[in-house]
Amino acid sequence: MFINAVSFLKEENGDILFAFAINKDILFIKAQLIKKEEEKNYHFEVIGKMLEIHNDNINSLTLSKSSILQKILICSVSDDKTIKLSDVLTTTELYSKKCFKRSSIVKFSQNQNEIIYANKVGEVYKIEVENFDKYEEQEPIIGHCASMITDLIQVSGLIFTSDSDEKIRISRYPHTFEIENFCLGHKQFVSKIIIDPKVELLVSGSGDGSIKLWRIRTGELLDSVKLDESETAVTIPIAWINESNYIAIAIENKKEILIFKVEIEASRKLREIERINLNFEPTDGIITSENDLWLIGSNKTLQQQLEENQNQNQNQNQNQNQN
Repeated sequence: MFINAVSFLKEENGDILFAFAINKDILFIKAQLIKKEEEKNYHFEVIGKMLEIHNDNINSLTLSKSSILQKILICSVSDDKTIKLSDVLTTTELYSKKCFKRSSIVKFSQNQNEIIYANKVGEVYKIEVENFDKYEEQEPIIGHCASMITDLIQVSGLIFTSDSDEKIRISRYPHTFEIENFCLGHKQFVSKIIIDPKVELLVSGSGDGSIKLWRIRTGELLDSVKLDESETAVTIPIAWINESNYIAIAIENKKEILIFKVEIEASRKLREIERINLNFEPTDGIITSENDLWLIGSNKTLQQQLEENQNQNQNQNQNQNQN
């Protein structure tokens, strides 16, 4: 089984809906929270499958409980240059739209009313959920100068985008032409970004083996910690642990999770608290309202995705030259 991507949806009763992209397919699993006195357990159930929804491997997917369409939605993007919106509970495709380029990532906006996706040449687009059926790809809302977008988050009137050329861009949303700040300092691609609940601080991981702490308002680098000295080390910020000052960090190809404390009140530094050994290599995760840390392992690293994207671009350029 080859897991390309994963998305989570936390429900008010503590249950969690998981969506796994496995090659061209999507698998839905529900974890039902069961409380008995002081004990807490989860019951897992496969609630649906969507087979070969795309013609090529799925690169990213995102879940949303839509108040507009009154459905639980999943949006997925693939190397087949399509973006698809589907109903989870009925496992039916609602809409499919063609894109100019292959897409790398897709997310719902904070209010769940827009879908934001990025292609592998650094362009970011927006679709209104209620007008998905009328959507035609036109001008991007953000451009990253031919760099692959590696992560994006929209929250509190801002949109954060990171790329394969070491940059993190903070733009206003929805007026994305207004750039708030850049966070510059990584020596390799940015792997993932996480933001504290108050939207004041940002932590980024990278292919340079470090994690960095930034002040969002100014783009100031507050601290940097080198976690691995090898040239191929990739750090992955997993989650900000709810209202606390703790974050969970993974390192690609390592069977462990690192817990850091962000010293907010005093020095604004990152301090390692604990390393927890695991029997798998985590690449993603979620913090529940119960303060449970769920970790997911994937078969494809970001480094492999970037190398595949570079090879695909080279092959495409060669074909165009031959024609």
